[in-house]
Amino acid sequence: MNEEHAPTPVMYPADATYDDASIRALRLALLAAGLAVPLALLARYSTPDPTGIPLISTDGRWFYLLALVATAGVGVAGHVTDFDAGYARASAVRLGYTWIADQGRLTSGFLPALTMAAAMLIVGTYHSWPMVVVTPLLAGSGVYAGALARHFAFAPDPPTRRSGRMAFAALTLVVGFVVLALVYHFRMRSIVSGPAVWVATGSLVMVATDGVDLRLRQRIAFAVVCGGILAEATWALNYWNLPGWYGGIMLAALAGAAAAAIVAHAEERLNRSAVLRYSALVSLITIVVAFVADQPG
Repeated sequence: MNEEHAPTPVMYPADATYDDASIRALRLALLAAGLAVPLALLARYSTPDPTGIPLISTDGRWFYLLALVATAGVGVAGHVTDFDAGYARASAVRLGYTWIADQGRLTSGFLPALTMAAAMLIVGTYHSWPMVVVTPLLAGSGVYAGALARHFAFAPDPPTRRSGRMAFAALTLVVGFVVLALVYHFRMRSIVSGPAVWVATGSLVMVATDGVDLRLRQRIAFAVVCGGILAEATWALNYWNLPGWYGGIMLAALAGAAAAAIVAHAEERLNRSAVLRYSALVSLITIVVAFVADQPG
């Protein structure tokens, strides 16, 4: 009698790697927080002028130069220590994705770097003692939450993946808002602020499309185009002369709507109704910002 055997379960490279992912995220968070402590103290000591242009004006140049190195270092560390590519590709196989080889590639260090950049821009602009204390906490917790959310955004289980992607998207939007608002806050000429916004927006779009069934070259093309659009929007906002955080709200709304449209296009959910919703949301934010910014005082 032929004994019927149960099929051998398919083993995926990272089916049970939450503990490993959590440890990696914690180490990366400690690195970010550890780097943020001396830099926050340096910002307090050097008190860079919040109206000066980072790296171009001499005021606070050493702080911004070291902050740039630290941001790049956290990004590289995030990329080198991330081992979710195999997990992401195995999950893509299970979910029937088309561009399996492009899952989990390239962008693992982008959100940690952007989070570190946001923390450095905050303490460089508002270098009071409370902010010096809070900055390492913001950098560490933001990096930790982003790394874990990215891991869950690649989960093979659709509900877990959906929750992970929502958390990851929310963190990306918050970090993007801070970075874009503070870049705009420096009131740089468009020839300087435009490329900065282009790079920041392109990085945000690359992060937002992590875990989406898109080819890597498509993601890069979308990032370049969206970055260019927001660089042009920055030029227009400079003529509007909005206060820094209001300009950041506008730029973040545009970036968020563009990223949402790209994801909807990839998941075949982009239709006239979705476009109208995104357009209405950006229009509403524009009206509110225009009204509030026009109030005296």
